[in-house]
Amino acid sequence: MALAFVDANDNCVRNGGACHDEHCDQEVQPGNFYTLINAQGQYSINLPYGDYTVNTVDPNFQEHCGVSTTPFSLSAVETVVTRNLADTSLTGLDMAVYAACGAARPGFQVTYSITLANLTGVLAGTGNFSLTYDPSLIYLNANPAPSIVSGNTLIWNTNSIGAFQHRSANVTFQVPPDINLLGTVLSSTVSGEVAAAEEDLLNNSLTHQVTVTGAYDPTINSRPPAHEQVMHAISSGRMNGSTTPSDSRIPVQIQPSSW
Repeated sequence: MALAFVDANDNCVRNGGACHDEHCDQEVQPGNFYTLINAQGQYSINLPYGDYTVNTVDPNFQEHCGVSTTPFSLSAVETVVTRNLADTSLTGLDMAVYAACGAARPGFQVTYSITLANLTGVLAGTGNFSLTYDPSLIYLNANPAPSIVSGNTLIWNTNSIGAFQHRSANVTFQVPPDINLLGTVLSSTVSGEVAAAEEDLLNNSLTHQVTVTGAYDPTINSRPPAHEQVMHAISSGRMNGSTTPSDSRIPVQIQPSSW
């Protein structure tokens, strides 16, 4: 099968370069033939004998090694032709940070997942991303461990980030067992930067917020209706001198004012 890949270092060779997004079209002309690449950046297509060219159909990429403009022929003599397409990005570098966490409840742990992602087919170089967490939280651990811990700021230094690659970390905190935290909004900041220049820095930082809520106890039933209730106490036959237990039920009247 042939390849269509992001040639981020512009050397016309796939040496660790990221693939296109799955389902990117490959166009064969003449004849308006189309096929899709798979998750590994591979594609194939059955064609009648003839002369053709093939190119990637993607507004963000362009084949740059001359393969797309060089015709190839299929015939009874040559039935299989491999055309690898090395594509270069038509857009500049754009990095973004993301953050998510579970429910925050007093006395329980909460884990944050943070990510620095390369959204483009451009090499980003080395970089770092950080989490400045709400001072109400108690830091427990992180995977991977941060490169730097400074107060309530955790910083991860990264190796070179390739096209469409990302770096992530999971951080676990303890929410103090303080009932007064209920309703408190825990506010944390995530930011990231890389060595290469970016065209858009707006998505390089964000503020993540989560509200502290109470834990639900499924053993607690809802409050009974506010009308007169009747409860039955289970007594033993020993109350009347019998040695054999019996199921004597004694009505107990409960007035609404007692709830």
